[in-house]
Amino acid sequence: MEFGPDGAFGVDLRKEVAAAAFLKANGLEGGKFLCCLSRLRHTPYWKVKKGTAFDEKKHARNEAMKEHDHAPLREGYYRRGARDAIESATLPGRRHADGGRPENAL
Repeated sequence: MEFGPDGAFGVDLRKEVAAAAFLKANGLEGGKFLCCLSRLRHTPYWKVKKGTAFDEKKHARNEAMKEHDHAPLREGYYRRGARDAIESATLPGRRHADGGRPENAL
């Protein structure tokens, strides 16, 4: 596995007030936390985008590989947090259309 930067971090956009509120609400201190983004093998667009049909094949693959894919990431986050005494903020890339939390959240 290699590092691959997320395209979201290539955007020069800052919302200082909203960021400060998020940090405070989640007990985080600026510069002292690790932000973790995980993904399923296939984005479940049927949960994210209205009108998209459920895809049984993609769903089955996600379910079969979810723990396999996320366990090493989760372990790395825990070890890094313990080693450096920092908090981890695990964030989904997007919310479901119904506002629910994605199942890929670590």
